[in-house]
Amino acid sequence: TMGAVLRDSLGDFLAAGNNVVGECMDAFTAEALVLRFRLNLVQSYGCSRLVINSDNRDLIKSMQDGGQFAALAVAIIDDCYHMSADLARVRFEHCHREANSVAHELARMARFSSLSTWFDDAPCASPIYL
Repeated sequence: TMGAVLRDSLGDFLAAGNNVVGECMDAFTAEALVLRFRLNLVQSYGCSRLVINSDNRDLIKSMQDGGQFAALAVAIIDDCYHMSADLARVRFEHCHREANSVAHELARMARFSSLSTWFDDAPCASPIYL
């Protein structure tokens, strides 16, 4: 499962989405699919300047290096690199898993529903989204 959250520069909620990844051969490919999902959400919302956080160091390094060294998921990383190249400004940063708790909660929710997206209003009133 995957989850994505878009926030403005003040940390306020803009949009979110979740979906099921499906079967993957390895964790890196799953993370690459999540990145592509996030970039699609960004395009749907209309953002062009952003910072993308992930707790997967290899994925962040691959994107910082222009999509290089991604033999396991080369086609997906190539898609992500070209999608991000269309944005006015993008920066990829590693973050610890704890900093991504909202995205992980959205991913958990995807196990029980189909693809969902939310724009301007958070998906629920749970304290995790406040």
